[in-house]
This record gives sequence, structure tokens and C-alpha cells, in this order.
Amino acid sequence: MSDNRFEALTFAIARFSKLESMSSLCHAVVDETIHHLGFDRCGIFLNDPTTDTKLGMWGTAPDGELVDERGTRAIISDRERHSTFGGGTVKVIENTQLYHQDQKIGFGDLIECIVLDQGQVLGWLFIDNFISNRQVSSEDESFVELFGSIVGQLIVRQRHHEVLQERNERLQAAMQDLKKAQQSLVQSARLASLSNVVVGMAHELNTPLGTAITAASLIEHQVSDIVVDNSASDIIDKEAFNETNDLLMSNLRRAASLVQEFKSLSRTAVSESCEDVDVQSFIHSRFNALEHELGNGRECLLHLEQFDNGLVQIPVQAFQRIIDELFINIFRHAYKNNPVEIWVGLRRLPEDAFSLTIEDAGCGLPDDTHDYLFDPFYTGNRQHGPGLGASVAHNLVLSQLRGSIEAFTSERGGLGIRLFIPNICQDPE
Repeated sequence: MSDNRFEALTFAIARFSKLESMSSLCHAVVDETIHHLGFDRCGIFLNDPTTDTKLGMWGTAPDGELVDERGTRAIISDRERHSTFGGGTVKVIENTQLYHQDQKIGFGDLIECIVLDQGQVLGWLFIDNFISNRQVSSEDESFVELFGSIVGQLIVRQRHHEVLQERNERLQAAMQDLKKAQQSLVQSARLASLSNVVVGMAHELNTPLGTAITAASLIEHQVSDIVVDNSASDIIDKEAFNETNDLLMSNLRRAASLVQEFKSLSRTAVSESCEDVDVQSFIHSRFNALEHELGNGRECLLHLEQFDNGLVQIPVQAFQRIIDELFINIFRHAYKNNPVEIWVGLRRLPEDAFSLTIEDAGCGLPDDTHDYLFDPFYTGNRQHGPGLGASVAHNLVLSQLRGSIEAFTSERGGLGIRLFIPNICQDPE
């Protein structure tokens, strides 16, 4: 039996070495003890110094079935507090009361084994032969002492493994955060560069476009005077001239309006003082204003999440422009001519920051276009503008609010926008 037991222990150690959690190790220790190492029942407890209690892991029922005892706790007896039993780690208590958890089940020999690491108590093994009623031999005692020392080494190894695993997970999370921050910085730099090009072009176009509007207006007045005097009525078709002139002026004004929109990209870093704002009321008022302007008689619903203590300090003009641009995009693009429905979520964060999510159930955007949503001129419909709204909102969030903004696919089927807005208005200490 001795040779078979040590051969089984070799296989058990090989099994233990492949396990990746403390619970699975303790389960395997009990399982091997009762099925392959020649004992009827086994229970393992770990020492919890923070609560000064024994932490239950896995045990054995009176019928020999494994029992999950994780989460149970027991008081450490005076005898169990010592690192040795009179010089050894194993004590055999003959013909003593045996227990399953707190229930008495009968009498028999009990082996208590203290599991140690360099004199520190890691836990305890409790082993008996309640089912077969076999007495504990000196060979059993020696074997359990060896087995306990092996279990102690395995517990130490598993704890080191879990510490390394936790550190690795934190490192992976930090790497992901760093990668995300790097991508955000690259995108912000790209958008800032593109915005600068757009603003530069707008300024270059502004003067010649203004001159063209002035010249066209002068021609209109000059030709009108000639037509009124009838001095050129035989060579000028008044109706054709008026139609052509109206077409010219409307397109020049349209071009001038676009140039002003392009120039608005340069106005996102203007210093602005902070004000106390009731976020819920503010968002609701902006929705109502835009519904009146862009609703076109459609049913428009706003679902606004409750926000406790709704006052926040924020640059209010920048915040209004951000909300307006994001709402305008939904009114114009998400629902076409269908009823409009918007969900706004608000959540208070530590250090007086808050997050804001705006979602719709409209047509949405493909996932692979989310990175381009904040690019100048990105739009799904040129009839509703040049595609600067989301870009303006992005620039304002970064430059004025020093926050972050990202797009995602909403569970409601449309597009979602998530903003993180830190407290930039707190007086420095």
C-alpha cells in the first residue's frame, strides 16, 4: 500500500502543478486525498490573518462526497495557532468526536496537519477514516506530514502565481489605457491639423469671396439702373438678368455662409468663465429650442436620466454649442423625416467630474466609420450642411472642457456619443 500511495502522490503533484487558482488547488487536494491517497475524508482550511479565522475551502461529507465550503469561516483554536504540535506538524487524536461542518457525525481517529511556510501558518488539513472506521497508523501520520509540506509549497506557489497574474492583468489594462490614450492623441492631432487647414482655407477664401459679393451687388445695381433708364432695354433681357443675378447672389451667400462655418473651427479655444448650470434643465431647454427649429411637426421625445444634485460648474457657452451640435446631428441625420427620440444619460463621477451619453434609435453608422465621425466635412447628407457639427463638438470638448468624446453603436440601434467632462472650474488650492 505504501508504494501505491507514494506513486499516487506523484501523479497528484503533477495534477496540482497544472492548476491556476487557489480554489481548484484545494479542491484537488481533497479529491486526491479521499480517492487516491487512502483516506476517507479530508477538509482544507486556509489561514486568514486579516480576520484571524480559518477560511473554509473544500471538505468531505459523511458519505464521502466532496463539499464546497468556500465562504465558511471557523474560529482558530489555541492548539491550531501553534506552528507545530510538540515539534511536528501532525497530531493524531484517537477516538475523538468527528464533525461535518458544525454537525457531530460520530467518533474516530482524526489527523490534524498544520500547513506551513517558513514557520508561518498557511492553513490546516483535517483527515479521518470515518467511513471505513480504520484506525490511523504511524505510516498514515508520516505520510500526512509529508503531504502537508507539499501542500504548503503548492499554496505558496499558487499565491505567487496569483500575485503575478494580478500584476499582469493590471499591466495589460494599463497598456490598453495607454494604447487608447495614444490613439486619442493621434486622432486629436490629426483633427487639429485638419481643422487648421480648413480654417486657413476659409480665411484665404473670405477676402476674394467678399470682393465677389460686393462686385456682384454693384453690377446688379448698375444694370438695374440701365434697365430702368431704358437705355439698354433692347440688349438686356431683364427677366433673364434677374434670374441669373439671383442665382449668382444666392450661391455667393451660400459660399460665404460655408466660409463662416469653416472659420468657426478656430473659435473653439476661446477662454470662457465657468457658471453653475443645472445640467438636466439646460439639456431639456436646448432640446425644446431645437425641436421648435428642426422638428418640422414631427413627434419629438427626450428621455433624460435623473441627475442628483444637478448643478455643475462648466463653461456654459461651449457646453451649449456641444449639446446643440450633437442634437442637430440627430434631428437632421438619424431619423430622416421620422419621429425623433433621444436618450440622455448623466452620471456623477469622482472629483466633481461627470459623464454624458446621448443615444438615438435612428439609422446609425457602421462601426468602422466611428473614427471618422469627428473629421471635418464627414457627413451622410450634404443637403444638411458641410459636416462640421461633430468636429466642432469634438474640438470644444477637448480644448474648452479638457474632456474626451467617443462614438459607439447604441443598444437602441442608432448612434451613441459618450462624453467625459472633468471639473476644470475648481479653484486651485
